[in-house]
Amino acid sequence: MKKCPVVVGRPAARPHGALQLVLVDLEAGQLSLSALDSEWLVLPPAMRRQQPSQPHELRRRIAHIALRAILASQVGLDIARQPFVVGGAGKPRLAQSGDPIEFSFAHSESHALVALSADGPVGIDIEAARAVRISPDRRALLEAAAEALAPVPLPSGPADRRFLQAWVRLEAVAKLTGEGISALLGRLGVRSRSAAGPSSREFSDVAARSIVRDLAAGLPPQLHAAVAVPCGSRGLAGETPLVTSLPLDAGSLEALVTCRS
Repeated sequence: MKKCPVVVGRPAARPHGALQLVLVDLEAGQLSLSALDSEWLVLPPAMRRQQPSQPHELRRRIAHIALRAILASQVGLDIARQPFVVGGAGKPRLAQSGDPIEFSFAHSESHALVALSADGPVGIDIEAARAVRISPDRRALLEAAAEALAPVPLPSGPADRRFLQAWVRLEAVAKLTGEGISALLGRLGVRSRSAAGPSSREFSDVAARSIVRDLAAGLPPQLHAAVAVPCGSRGLAGETPLVTSLPLDAGSLEALVTCRS
């Protein structure tokens, strides 16, 4: 069955490829995405029974509705609304699919970011601009780790912007490998002050096994994001794909979840 393009918003969506990156405005999409779930039962039953009582719980629910809708466009609604299989470090994946799609998912206060890969694992992370409280030594250690994993220097400018970009790089790699951020930092020797110290061998190993790219095109300036794929993946073989925006009008959302049915 023909795949459906995920995004019809701006910037213009590219045809289905090895890697697609989709941004969701959780505040603007709250009503339309809630209505989508009410009509099409996008969420699995267990999640639908959970009634959010706090604003952050509601945003998380809206983010998951968007994720399920995006997956439905690729694998069909029946599969996309089934419970995920969750790995030891919490990385979710589809239980089964005749058209294998790997995905990664992250959300900040106001936005969610979804990566879909047709060419193996993927990791993604997003952070909104904020003040960061961390010791100078710890900050320098994590930034050095992030710079060792990507060929592009961290951005200059405000210190917190630099640190947050470093952090999303590290989180993207941790989601790619499925080990989680704590295990990755421990493996690199930068988890805590009591760690033995950075391991150049592990840095080299991680860098040799993954491609990490910062994301900017298509993102609001207050957001920081990065994506990671295995070396050899077609997803980042050329230019980094644009981040496209999920359309939030009712007609586009309905078309999204029904195009594979």
